[in-house]
Amino acid sequence: MKISPHWLRDFVDLPVDYSRLADELTLAGVAVEGISGEGNNTVFEMDITTNRPDAMNHYGVAREASALYDLPLRPIEPKLPPSQSRSEVTIDIQEPDLCPRFTAREIRGATIKPSPPHIAGRLQLLDQRPISNAVDATNYVLWESGKPTHVFDLDLLEGRRLIIRKAQSGETLKTLDGVERQLSTDDLVVADAKKPVGLAGVMGGFDTMITERTKNILIESAWWDPVTVRRMSKRHGLHTDASHRFERGADFESTVVSTNRVAELILNSGGTLIGDVIDVIARQLDLAPVELDLREVQRILGEKLSTLEISRILTRLGFTMLPGSEDTYLVHIPSWRLDIEREIDIIEELARLHGYDKFANTLPAQRRGSRSARCAQRRAAALAALGARLQRSDFADFHFERRCPALFDRTRARPREPAERRGFGDAHVDGSEHVEHAGLQPESRQRQCSPVRGWKCV
Repeated sequence: MKISPHWLRDFVDLPVDYSRLADELTLAGVAVEGISGEGNNTVFEMDITTNRPDAMNHYGVAREASALYDLPLRPIEPKLPPSQSRSEVTIDIQEPDLCPRFTAREIRGATIKPSPPHIAGRLQLLDQRPISNAVDATNYVLWESGKPTHVFDLDLLEGRRLIIRKAQSGETLKTLDGVERQLSTDDLVVADAKKPVGLAGVMGGFDTMITERTKNILIESAWWDPVTVRRMSKRHGLHTDASHRFERGADFESTVVSTNRVAELILNSGGTLIGDVIDVIARQLDLAPVELDLREVQRILGEKLSTLEISRILTRLGFTMLPGSEDTYLVHIPSWRLDIEREIDIIEELARLHGYDKFANTLPAQRRGSRSARCAQRRAAALAALGARLQRSDFADFHFERRCPALFDRTRARPREPAERRGFGDAHVDGSEHVEHAGLQPESRQRQCSPVRGWKCV
């Protein structure tokens, strides 16, 4: 994934050069694999883990930099003109478990033309092909804030109505790539009064797309069930930038701001905003708060972080801390961090933003009676017992024939040869002999046969 560090400066005042920024983002867990270009055309090639869709955009990476350098993060605040009249568009969510929220906004009298140079230039820097101002606005918002949106030609929607439902048997949809797709009753679609007009969270329909003849536009931004999107994407062999993010979990609270941001960009080229934003919430999604114990933070990290430092990091990342009993806090999770579920997840956030390189090189303390300690005790006892028992050749024969028969046939326990016959001068003074087992060698030698860890058979 490509990120423009120059674009990041729209949201945070970076205090370092791009090379150092790349290094420090990587140390914080947001890996920069490579750098190309120079100056304002510098591009980071990012490797964002699949559990972090919130960082698959410029605003998400800027948030990481904000926490890393303890700098304020400028919010995305679309500026819209006053709306005119009232929108006649209606939204009907028939599958609230699969689409709990759907937001829309209407623009009339839009002018479809090439995007302004700064919009087109930023998209091209990320290897995105500019199409038109309306379509580019949705792509721009995707790479800016990470929220996929879509624009319909409103005049091509039957009944000025959108219905979120399951596809019916025998229905087809021609998607934006020009492919006619046979729909399954397991598919979730966006439909107008008569037909499907989009494969939910994956790709819009060809018949309602924006063209140079479009005058009236309907913008939509929704939250789709990740499992449903992933299954549809796989079923139709259609992996898109939108499905890549929806199937990993989008931000439930971003539908309104993303819709308004697309509207702002389109209106910069002309048009009239109609009515208020249409925001239908069929089911509220709230992330459960997590209890954070400061004593557990110190135990896991091996170092005590001040409450001020913990609060600073979490607040910059969008978390909210409320004091609980003694050394505990109730941490409320931001809507864009679906990967945070447990206390250890929060501790990991503290570790990576505090800086892994700042922790002392120490071994974690073992709890009394821990499993590793018990294992070490059993291993030591087994080694001691083996050393004693190998003094009896009859036991050695029995033990290794039972444990490693192949070895027993080849290397039977035998009396040690006198030292002088082996070329050594360490024979016993009284001429006595003792038993050795020729099959036991240090761990570095070939495959393991012995039940005692630390020794292997040749």
